[in-house]
Amino acid sequence: MAPPGGRAQEPPPERRALPGTSYDDARGRGAVPEHASQARRRQEDHGDRRLHRLLPPGHRARHPRGRHDPGHGQSDINRENYELGLPCIKKAGVAHKVDFREGPALPVLDLLQDEKNLGSFDFVFVDADNYLNYHERLMKLVRLGGLVGYDNTLWNGSVVLPDYTPMRSYIRHYRDFVLQFNRTVADDDRDEICQLPVGDGITLCRRVK
Repeated sequence: MAPPGGRAQEPPPERRALPGTSYDDARGRGAVPEHASQARRRQEDHGDRRLHRLLPPGHRARHPRGRHDPGHGQSDINRENYELGLPCIKKAGVAHKVDFREGPALPVLDLLQDEKNLGSFDFVFVDADNYLNYHERLMKLVRLGGLVGYDNTLWNGSVVLPDYTPMRSYIRHYRDFVLQFNRTVADDDRDEICQLPVGDGITLCRRVK
């Protein structure tokens, strides 16, 4: 998707070379320039230092480097997904900062629920199944002012459609989970939320209590 009056920026060679990834597909899911710049400014203003990313099977691991960054963490049920993005991580010079944990994400989060980790994370990105299983745990791990980003919270636009609307089975199956999650974080006085209309929707929750 090209910005108005300009050409779309091509991804780097390492991104184009990843198996199962097409240039057109990457452009279709990417953020428009104004959204990308806003997200970048938010990260710079926030001073992200300790990051954690929770991913389901099939997603690739790529981590930006934050200021004063002691390390990044990632949980994925399949190590092959992490190794797929490892050349990009090495080229960025942050491979020694990545703490990869193979296996389901919830047990990893439970292991992190101790004194040294509570309130220590600056940013967590979640792309998983039922986000309500993660939210309570993550509210304890992120510091005051920390961010948790949840992917796919518009869920193909189904969250604003009437119940009787025809939908694919997998859309309808997870729709109620997404609706319940969206209502829960909207009513939660511990966080401030921001909906980014990028891709399939990203909800940012900033912990304020």
